[in-house]
Amino acid sequence: MLSFGVVTRARSPLVVLLDDDELWLRSLARAFKARGGRVVVFTTPEQLLEAWTDGLSADVMVIDFVLGFGWDGARVARAIRERASTTPPPLVLLSGTLEEVGAADLEAFDLALSKGDSMADVVDQVLAQPRASTRKSHHRLRPATPSDALRRRRRKRTPQ
Repeated sequence: MLSFGVVTRARSPLVVLLDDDELWLRSLARAFKARGGRVVVFTTPEQLLEAWTDGLSADVMVIDFVLGFGWDGARVARAIRERASTTPPPLVLLSGTLEEVGAADLEAFDLALSKGDSMADVVDQVLAQPRASTRKSHHRLRPATPSDALRRRRRKRTPQ
């Protein structure tokens, strides 16, 4: 009797993006799709929270900090965690003003990245989060601090 192994393809990660800057949002979505990710985009916190309450699931969520609409990214992240019936996916802060984000606001996130980082680095680090969360028992994947992000950014700008 012959038996053939079934080749299964790994499921593409579902990345949820929230940013009020539609141009940045489109660019980031294209970068994730180019790497094989599935992407759902939101331009307002209300849209995301309504979808989350209605059962949206994700492998990782990327949230801008400065959102307008009376919201900031930390408030959105806390609302997601409060409304979660199960463990929420890793929440990634992606902001151009990372140095202005307070330590208390960073506690809502698993990872903090700067929009000053290269798009490829951002995509790589975000796509690594679902894999990292399956290896960790606690939701804190890596301490997210503004000083870490500033050190990374300064290191990148230093000529080799």
